[in-house]
Amino acid sequence: MLTLYYFSRSLWVRIVITNNTLKRKFLNTLLFFGVLSGCVMLYQHYFVVNFTKSMPLGVYFKSYPASYTKNDTVLVCLDDEIARWSVDHHIIAGGLGCRQSAPLLKKIVATEGDRVTVTHKGIVVNDVLVPNTAPIARKIKQWNIIDREILLKPTEYIVVANQNNLSFDSRYFGVVTDRNITAKIRPFYLFD
Repeated sequence: MLTLYYFSRSLWVRIVITNNTLKRKFLNTLLFFGVLSGCVMLYQHYFVVNFTKSMPLGVYFKSYPASYTKNDTVLVCLDDEIARWSVDHHIIAGGLGCRQSAPLLKKIVATEGDRVTVTHKGIVVNDVLVPNTAPIARKIKQWNIIDREILLKPTEYIVVANQNNLSFDSRYFGVVTDRNITAKIRPFYLFD
C-alpha cells in the first residue's frame, strides 16, 4: 500500500494506492522525473551548448577558476545597457542565462597590462593586429572605443570570436571584467 498526501483547495487529500502495478508505475515515474531534474540541474551548472557561428558548434564544459588568462575561452554576460541595446537591435538573443541577454562564448585576447586600441582595421593588442577583428560597417553602436588606446587594469579583458569576423565582441562593446565573465569553457563535444 502506498499512501500519498497533497494539499488542494485548503484541504489535505489522501490517496491510497493498493495495486502493485500502479505503485511500481508511480514510483518509476517519480524516479524518472527526479533523475531528469537532476540531469537538467547538472547540465545548467556544468555545460553550455553553442549554436552560433562565433565559436565551433557543440557542447562545452564549464569551469569556474579564480582568474582568467589570455587564450581562455569564456562565457560573457554583457552589462545591462549594452545587452539591452544589443537584444533590441537583434544582434544577440535575449534572456537565456544572463539578466538581459544570452551569454556570449568568446576567447580572451588581452589581459592586465596589455595596450589595446580598436581601429577601423581591427583590435590592436600591444601593436599587433588581431586577425578578423575589423569592425563591420553596419548599424552597431560603438561605446566610444574607436581610436582610443586603453591600458588594461587587473580583471579587465578584451574578448573576440574564435572563427567569425561578423561576431559581436570587444570591438563593439569594449572591455569586459571578471564581473562579466561567468565561466571558463572548453569543448566537450563538437558537432563539426
